[in-house]
Amino acid sequence: MKYSHKKYRLDELIVLKNLVDSRIKAQKLILDGKVKVENNIVYKPSKKFPIESKLEIQINNQEEFVSRGGKKLNKAIQEFSKYGLEVENKICLDIGASTGGFTDCLLKHKAQLVIALDNGKNQLHPQIAQNPKVINIEQFNAKNINTLFENPLKFNIHPEILTNID
Repeated sequence: MKYSHKKYRLDELIVLKNLVDSRIKAQKLILDGKVKVENNIVYKPSKKFPIESKLEIQINNQEEFVSRGGKKLNKAIQEFSKYGLEVENKICLDIGASTGGFTDCLLKHKAQLVIALDNGKNQLHPQIAQNPKVINIEQFNAKNINTLFENPLKFNIHPEILTNID
């Protein structure tokens, strides 16, 4: 069997071989030391390998959130709950939603609704984008946030919890 000499980034190769469904998940696995190439752990997602490389991945089937952002926010929510800040039944705004890790975490903490706002397009994980409790607003610059809520006929929702604000 003849192989191409082309090499692929490790994160791309993992997706190409259908071992995970997104480069972000692949990158997380790599950075967490859960990917071996030819029996050696690799920590750099951009490192290139031929397609025939032997890959081994240690996958936790109980992945908690669609991205690492959810894990970070989860810890914060646990701490804030000690002081009475609860997410349950709240309308939340995730500014800079990207893949949706924060949104995922808010949903798992029983948020009533999450408005996922991002300047990019098609970044939200499909599992999150298809959730009826998520309003996905793409290609929207957060600098214009006031325009989003000033017309009640357009958008009669006012978030109670904001996440991911610089």
